[in-house]
Amino acid sequence: MKELRKQLIYFSMVGTVATAAQYVVLMILVELFHQPPVFSSSVGFVFGGFFSYYLNHRLTFQSDKKHRIAMIQFICVAAVSFWLNGILMSIGVNRLHLDYVVAQILTTGSLLFWTFLANRFWTFRARSS
Repeated sequence: MKELRKQLIYFSMVGTVATAAQYVVLMILVELFHQPPVFSSSVGFVFGGFFSYYLNHRLTFQSDKKHRIAMIQFICVAAVSFWLNGILMSIGVNRLHLDYVVAQILTTGSLLFWTFLANRFWTFRARSS
């Protein structure tokens, strides 16, 4: 249980870095380049994913799985998350008429546990303590 708690804390820290990268890209594309929020969120999601993979592989899960395998599995999890991110952002912005930043915060929170569990038990296969 201690290992799970530690991983969840590190995952949250890594997620904060990756999310910050996503939000910066989102806001730059919306505010400076007048791009639609759902598109901008999706571009930011991909950008943040690069940070997420590297830091989770090395820090959170300390995975010894080969990158060619872990990266493919990470991309699969990220693809599902990317799809869910787009759907939830679209609902928030286009249907519920939320501010795009509020919609992104709610979307990010909604995806947190799915991505943690998928990456812990499949992508990086956590080492047993």
